[in-house]
Amino acid sequence: MRKYETVIIANVNCTLENIDKIMLSLQDLIGKDNIINVDFIGVRELANKLLGNIGYYIVINYNYGGNIITKVENICYKTKDVLKVVTVRIE
Repeated sequence: MRKYETVIIANVNCTLENIDKIMLSLQDLIGKDNIINVDFIGVRELANKLLGNIGYYIVINYNYGGNIITKVENICYKTKDVLKVVTVRIE
């Protein structure tokens, strides 16, 4: 099993219901048993001003056996509320 960390930056105007929908979709894809930790960091200032001034940060740590990065990003980018998704493999 590989360990991954995904950071999702959502539009600050996004409702918590939409964030919950994204999280439920990811939970179904990854599996509840594979998710190690979910941190709702909250509103932070963005370094890249092209996306806006502030965004809502969510960090997910999980284990998965196969290639999951593109599937996670596809789920996140289906909604217009997600500004950026970054996934890294942790060794």
